[in-house]
Amino acid sequence: MKILITGCCVLTLGISLQSMAAEQVFESIDDKGNVTFSDSVPADAVVAEPITITPAPAPNADLEPSLGSDNAAARSAKDSQSQRQRAMKQQRAAAQQRVEAAEANLAEAKEFREGDRQGMAGGGSRIKPEYFQRVEAAEQELQEAKEAAKQVGR
Repeated sequence: MKILITGCCVLTLGISLQSMAAEQVFESIDDKGNVTFSDSVPADAVVAEPITITPAPAPNADLEPSLGSDNAAARSAKDSQSQRQRAMKQQRAAAQQRVEAAEANLAEAKEFREGDRQGMAGGGSRIKPEYFQRVEAAEQELQEAKEAAKQVGR
């Protein structure tokens, strides 16, 4: 029974890959560093590039590969590894950009703006709670960006 289920899954996967080979597939990375594969470029993609999918050999193909197909398989594996390395590099770059943007946002949030201080009846002024909330939100955003960058680095 397991063999029948496995055979059906392999056949379905083979058919899916052959149909996908005829279509354009994009690998995209969003601003949080998440990688997505789809048939169109998502609107929130920071980086997107088309990828090539090589179809699987026909089920009735010879079981003994020729020397030429060994070279093709090696090239395909090398290309796949190169694409993964490129995707990781892009993810790291996107994560670093997010950290830098969060740092700039924090610096801007810490600057006093008009209306951040409230005058007191006896003279002087105090900082309004909205200022502290703004700074705290920016610090939280920076912390999340740094955590996401750590996850990409792993």
